[in-house]
Amino acid sequence: MIAGRQPPGRAAYTLVELLIVVTVLGILASIVVPALSSPSVLGLPAAARALAGDLRLASGLAVQYNTTYAVRFDSSTHSYELVHTGAASPPPLVNPSAPAGTPAGQYVVKIGDLAGTGQRPEGVRLLGVRLAAAGTSVTQISYGPQGGTGPGRAENTEIWLVGGSANRAHYARLTVSWLTGQVDIDLPGSKPAGW
Repeated sequence: MIAGRQPPGRAAYTLVELLIVVTVLGILASIVVPALSSPSVLGLPAAARALAGDLRLASGLAVQYNTTYAVRFDSSTHSYELVHTGAASPPPLVNPSAPAGTPAGQYVVKIGDLAGTGQRPEGVRLLGVRLAAAGTSVTQISYGPQGGTGPGRAENTEIWLVGGSANRAHYARLTVSWLTGQVDIDLPGSKPAGW
C-alpha cells in the first residue's frame, strides 16, 4: 500500500445519509423535549419536596414544643395550611415564602406556587389525601408530641399531587408514616386507583 492513499471502499457518509439522521433526531427532539420540559412535569418533584418539608416541619414542631400541629388540605383551592392545634404556646409560625404583609401565624401554601405553575389548569395540583390501607379520604394530618400521627391515626397517610393535562398527567405520592411522621416521596407512572 502506498503511503497517503486510502484503501478502496467507503471513507465517509454521504450528504443524504447525514440529512436523514439529522431529520430523525429533530423529530425525536420535537416529541421528547416538550414532554420533559413542561413546567408541571419539572415542577412536580419540586412541589412534592417542598410539601414534604412542611410536613416534616409540622412533625418537628410538635416534638420540639411537646404539642400538636396539623396540616389541613383543601382540594378545592389546591392548598394546605399548617396550624398549631395544641395547648402549648409556641411562637407563631412564619411562612418564608408568603407574600409580604402576611400576618405571623398564617401558614397557607398554594401547591401550584411550590412548583412555579401557579393556577394554570395544567399546573401542579392536589389530587387528594387518603388513608393508605383503608383508602378513606381525609382532610388533615395531625402530629403529636412524638412526631407521628398516632395514636389518633394508626395507619399511613398518602398525599397525591398531579401535574399536567388529563392525557399527559404525571403523579407524585407522599406517604406519611403514622408511627414516626417520616415522609417518603415516589413518582408512580399512573393515576392511583379510586381517583
